[in-house]
Amino acid sequence: MGTGTISNLDQLSEHAFAEAMLSRQYPLVGEAGIERLMNAVVAHAGLGGGGALALEMLARAGIRKFRLLDRDCYEASNLNRQVFATVDTVGRPKVEVAAERLRKINPHIKIEKSLFESVTPGNCEEMLVGADLAMVCTDSPSSHIFFNQAARRLGVRLIFGGAPGLGCAVWVEAHDQPGGSDGPLNRVRNMLRRARGAKDIYGLSEDEALALDSAHDRPGTFTPTISYVPNCSACLSAALAVNYLAGLDTRPHSFRIDFKRFCSVGGISQVLSTLRQQSRR
Repeated sequence: MGTGTISNLDQLSEHAFAEAMLSRQYPLVGEAGIERLMNAVVAHAGLGGGGALALEMLARAGIRKFRLLDRDCYEASNLNRQVFATVDTVGRPKVEVAAERLRKINPHIKIEKSLFESVTPGNCEEMLVGADLAMVCTDSPSSHIFFNQAARRLGVRLIFGGAPGLGCAVWVEAHDQPGGSDGPLNRVRNMLRRARGAKDIYGLSEDEALALDSAHDRPGTFTPTISYVPNCSACLSAALAVNYLAGLDTRPHSFRIDFKRFCSVGGISQVLSTLRQQSRR
């Protein structure tokens, strides 16, 4: 399999294009893994700092079928960290920009759905039916609840990524396996306990879930962030997704990195030690 420069990429068959594009990946993933990636269907919600880069890395890993959901347009404040945000894309819907970007990487990519709207129980179901995996890179408690409710019914694995401030975290909701964990929902449970006492999250109505957004959002405030933090979250999310879809590692790992500690004396060794311990679980 050649790895040299090919000038007529637009004239290659889909199979030949994939061989040229993924030639450096075959030794790491294997032919069977490449085939799984190319046939996978990924639902992807949230195209912000971590979500956009994670999406691009999945496309570069050979995944060709995507469903996209995001309600926002790019704005000037996105330029400090979001890879699809440029002076040319400010003001445009994120789902539209993302679809264009993916097709520039691989013209054979298929955007099965492109939803320029907020997360609802209905579009979560629409996104997940027939999907092999969902990447949930949204912020609101209700969006996490709606995706988990739909994924639990349909048996679809979710990967969550978040990067507030100088910390990033990635969790897996393994609804494809018995006893899938509820890592990212712990904060929602805590909010429920404080607000109204314990209740089964999977039994929450749409109105009850949306009420949690009001408790979570503070008008006139924003979450501070910087370029490298959400990008780290994206790398971890994409690694979990590729390994799962390629059949290399299906364990529901979770990772947290505090960059205040990471950048301190001895912080790097502490973080690497933590990641090694988590990878053995």
